[in-house]
Amino acid sequence: MVFLWTDLLIWSLAALVVGLILWGRTQERWRIGWKQIASRKINFVWMAIILLYAVIALADSVHWHRNNEVVSPSTSCSRRST
Repeated sequence: MVFLWTDLLIWSLAALVVGLILWGRTQERWRIGWKQIASRKINFVWMAIILLYAVIALADSVHWHRNNEVVSPSTSCSRRST
């Protein structure tokens, strides 16, 4: 795996969001807000959709290498002649 500076920026932002959520759980104002959000099921549906999108976006930022080469979609499915 190789990390580009943009990938590190995205993962740092994700870590910051997780940290803010964990910190917000200790704050009374945030707990009241989460109770208001939790009062309707449709809010959880939208939150699940947004979290699924975020997980897919973070997974897409991972770059896999084979033999020190970036695996692109065109070379990963084609046969290589030896």
